[in-house]
Amino acid sequence: MPKLVTIQPHMRVEELEQRYRECSDVVESRHYQIIWLLAKGKTTAELAEVTGYSRGWIRGLARHYNQQGAFAHSANAPCLGKMTETILDFRF
Repeated sequence: MPKLVTIQPHMRVEELEQRYRECSDVVESRHYQIIWLLAKGKTTAELAEVTGYSRGWIRGLARHYNQQGAFAHSANAPCLGKMTETILDFRF
């Protein structure tokens, strides 16, 4: 059984869902969707299957969220802001 990834409570689960649903950028919306579903107890294997991202990439996204909190963007920003640049620079 895959190990569950723990998500730090920087945002409430409902806030993560809202950001995922309201974000107009598809990639950033997927990032929020992944964090939201991890916060709800889904495994990296489940998310890799439905999103197409690798389990390692999902763990990296979760690690960044846990370290930076709310993707380290302004509270007024509707989407991930600089998160996309950080994730795109992530090498496996």
